[in-house]
Amino acid sequence: MQIAPRNSLEVKSVVALLLLLALVGFLLYTIENDIEALFEEVNSAEEIARTNVNVLDLNKTVESMQRNVSVYGVSGSKAIFDKLTNNNQLIQRRLLELTEQTDDEQMKSIIDDLFSLTIRYKENLTVLPKRYQIKSDFANKILPAAYQSFDLTLTSALERTNGSGDRALLLESMALWAKANHAASLFLSNKEYSQRRNVVTYIAAMEGISAQLSAAFLQQNPEWPEMVIQATTNYQNNFEKATQANRNYAALVNVVMAGDAVEFTTLVDKLTDYTSTKFNRMQQNITELSNENNKLLGNSLIAAAVLCILFALVFHFYITRAIKSLANTFQQFIQGDFSASVAGGQRPDEIGLLAQAAIKFRDLSQRLIDAKTDAENTSRIKSEFLANMSHEIRTPMNGILGMAQTLSHSELTPQQREMLGVINSSGKSLLAILNDILDLSKLEAHKVELESAPFTLDEICFELQNMFASVAEQKGITLKLPARGSLQATVLSDQLRLKQVMINLLSNAIKFTEKGTVSVIISEQARSEQSITYTITIRDTGIGIPSTAIDSLTEAFTQADTSITRSFGGTGLGLAITSNILNLFNTQLEISSRLGEGAAFYFTLRLPLAPVIESAAEHPVLQTVDELIPDRQLKVLIVDDSQINQMVIESLLATLKQQSVTCVMDGREALNALQSSAFDIVFMDMQMPVMDGISATKAIREDDRLNRQYIIGLSANVMLEDRQKCLDAGMNDFLGKPLLREELSAALNRYIEFTSA
Repeated sequence: MQIAPRNSLEVKSVVALLLLLALVGFLLYTIENDIEALFEEVNSAEEIARTNVNVLDLNKTVESMQRNVSVYGVSGSKAIFDKLTNNNQLIQRRLLELTEQTDDEQMKSIIDDLFSLTIRYKENLTVLPKRYQIKSDFANKILPAAYQSFDLTLTSALERTNGSGDRALLLESMALWAKANHAASLFLSNKEYSQRRNVVTYIAAMEGISAQLSAAFLQQNPEWPEMVIQATTNYQNNFEKATQANRNYAALVNVVMAGDAVEFTTLVDKLTDYTSTKFNRMQQNITELSNENNKLLGNSLIAAAVLCILFALVFHFYITRAIKSLANTFQQFIQGDFSASVAGGQRPDEIGLLAQAAIKFRDLSQRLIDAKTDAENTSRIKSEFLANMSHEIRTPMNGILGMAQTLSHSELTPQQREMLGVINSSGKSLLAILNDILDLSKLEAHKVELESAPFTLDEICFELQNMFASVAEQKGITLKLPARGSLQATVLSDQLRLKQVMINLLSNAIKFTEKGTVSVIISEQARSEQSITYTITIRDTGIGIPSTAIDSLTEAFTQADTSITRSFGGTGLGLAITSNILNLFNTQLEISSRLGEGAAFYFTLRLPLAPVIESAAEHPVLQTVDELIPDRQLKVLIVDDSQINQMVIESLLATLKQQSVTCVMDGREALNALQSSAFDIVFMDMQMPVMDGISATKAIREDDRLNRQYIIGLSANVMLEDRQKCLDAGMNDFLGKPLLREELSAALNRYIEFTSA
C-alpha cells in the first residue's frame, strides 16, 4: 500500500512541529540575553555550593579519621593507620583542587588555613604509631612478662612447700597477684580508674601475706622477702610507666589531634557562613532575573498553549482514538480472542497500514496456535509411546535378566556359563540403550531438573575408579584418576547427573582406546567464598576423531564413522545425553582430537560451595552383592499379575537366601493376605487388574492394623514421575524392572536398616 504525501501522518506531524519550533525560536531569541546572565549567576552559585559541599565532605572525613584514631588506639591495626594516612593525603589533594577551582580570595584564605591544619595533622600521625607501640609494649609484653615471672616463682615455691598453712598463704598470694595483674589490664585497656587503686591494694595485701609465712618456710627460702619486694616493685614501676605511656598517647589523640579536628570544623563553619551569605546574594539576583523572564515567558506561552491545544484536539480525534482502537484489538488478540474486528483498514495513512498488519497478525497467530496444539499433541504422543515401549520392553527383559541372574547361581558347565554371560551382557546392553533413549527424551522435553545436595568430586572419582579399573585392566589400558583426597571441596549440585556425564565420557574413552592411557584430569580454575570452578578433562590415546566429525558428535544417534558401530558398538546417544546434561549445568562440552592421536573431552563447571561434612570413614567401603546378603530370613509377599515376574523375583530372592515367599496376583489378594498373615516386605507391582498397586498401597495406609507395612514398588515404567507416584501413594521404596540382583539386595538391606533405626 502506497501512502500519498498529503495523507501521510508524518508530513502532517512535521508541519505542526515546524510551527511549534518557530514559536519556540522566537521565545529563545527574545530571552537569550537574560538567560545568559541568569546562567552565569547560577553557575557561580553552583560553584560556591559545590565548594561548600566538598569542604563539608572533607570535614566528615576528618571526623571519621578522629574515630579511626580511637579505633587505632585499641587495635593498632596497620590497615587503619594506612587509612588515616590515605585520608589525610586525600584531604590535602582535595583542598589543593578547591584552591585552584575558586577565584574568591577570602575562600582561598580559609582553604589555605585548612590545608595548614592537614599538614600539622600529618605530623601528628607520624608520631602516633611510636606512642601506640610504647603503650602496647607495656600493656601486652612488659607487664605480662613481669607478672608471669613472679607467678612462676610462686608456683615453684608452692610445689616445694609441704606445710598446709604456708601453702594456703602462697595460694592466696597467687590469687592476689593475679587480681593485681587483672586490675592493671582493666585500667590500661578500659580506663577503669578504680582499678588503678586496686593494683596497689592487691600488691600490698600480697606483701602482707608474704610476711605471714612461717619461719620454716623463710628458713628454707631465705631470699623470699627480697624476691617479693623486687617483683612487686618492678611490676609497680612498669605499671606506672604503662600508665604514663597511656597518658602520652591520650594527650596526643584527645588533645592535640582532637584540637586540630575541632579547629578544622571551626574553619569549615566559617567557610560555610561566608558561602551562605554570598549564595543568598546570588539567589536574589537569580530571582530578579527569573521574574523578568517569567513575565515574558508567560505572555508567550499563552499563545503556544492555544496552538498546542489545537494540535492536541486534532491528534486525539484523528490519531489517538484510532491507535487506542487498534491497541484494544491487539489486547484481545493477546488474551486469545481472535474474533475481534479490526477498524481502520481502509484509511490511506499509517493507521491503515497498522490495521492491515493487525489483520495479518490475527491470521498468523491463529495458524501458530493450531501449529502449537499439533506440536503438543505430537510431543504427548511421543512421551506416551516411549513410556509404553519402555514398559513393554522392560517386562520381558525382567524375565530374561532375572532368570539369567538366577541361573548364574546354579551349577553350569564352562560353555553354559559363557553363553549365560553373553545373554546377561546383551540384556544389560539393551537395557542401557533403553535408558539412554528415555534420558534423551526427558532432556529434550526439558523434564529434567538438577538436584542440589552436598558431595565432593573426590567421591565421584573414587566410584569411577572402582567401576572402570577392572575394565581398563582387561584391555591392558592404564587408567589415571586424580589422587584420592585431592578434591575435598564440598559442593552443592546434582551428583547423579555429573557422575552420569563422567561415566559416559570415561566409558567412551576406554571403549575407543586399544592401548595406552585414559586419564581423568580435574583442575581448579577459580575459587571464591561462594563457589569453585573446575575444568574436567577426559583424555585418551585411542583412535581419535576426524576434524570434520567433531561438530556433529553431540547430535543424537551420531557417530564419527559408521564403521564404529560395527567395531565398538553403541547407539551414538551417550554424547548427546552428556551435552544436554551439561547444558543444565550452564556449560558445554568441548572436544579436541586428531585422527589416530586420541581425543580430549573437557568442560568447565562452576559449582556452589557447601559446608564440608566430614565422613565417619576416610574412604567408603565397597561391598559385593554376596557380602550384602541380608543377615536374617525375611517373610516376603510378592504382588504381581505376571507369573513370570513372580518367578523372577522369587528366584532372585532365593539367590539371596530368602526362602519364605508368598505370591498373589493383584492388590485385593494382597490385602487379604496381609490381613491373615504378617509379612516383613511387600513387593507391589503398579499395574494390575482388579486393584492396582497404587490403590492397594493407599488402602494399606488407611488400615490402622497395616499402615506400618514396608512396601517396595515395582514397575517397568521408570520415569521420575512414576517413581514419585509410588512414593506419594505411601510406598517406602521403588525398584524398576528389569530387576538386578544387586539392586534387590540393596533394597532388602535398606529395609533392615529401616527396621533397626
